Amino acid sequence: MSAFYKFIFNEKDGKMSFEKCNENHDHPLGLSHTEVSQKMIDDIKLFNKKARIIDIKESLEKKYYVQLDYQVIYREFRKLYPRFGKEDANNLLKVLLEKNIVHSVDIDESNNTVT
Repeated sequence: MSAFYKFIFNEKDGKMSFEKCNENHDHPLGLSHTEVSQKMIDDIKLFNKKARIIDIKESLEKKYYVQLDYQVIYREFRKLYPRFGKEDANNLLKVLLEKNIVHSVDIDESNNTVT
């Protein structure tokens, strides 16, 4: 069985809660973010901000003969090309507030990430 996380949305109170997860993977795991080399990151910089993550992942896997985790490549790509501007977390919170979405988030001010 593949790894998954399941959340339930309660329509009465409008809150989402964690129900269960399976963290067993039925495939080999890719390199972690600590294993991605500077050369790989430099290669990611060669792609433009409209590149598809899957194309970047496949290109790096072929060049370096490794299995990469999609989320690791996505995270490195978003560091170079943030979706909401240079302050992703703060800008995302602004979007949530504008849409009247109730949320609770802690931000690490030292690196401007959601914790």
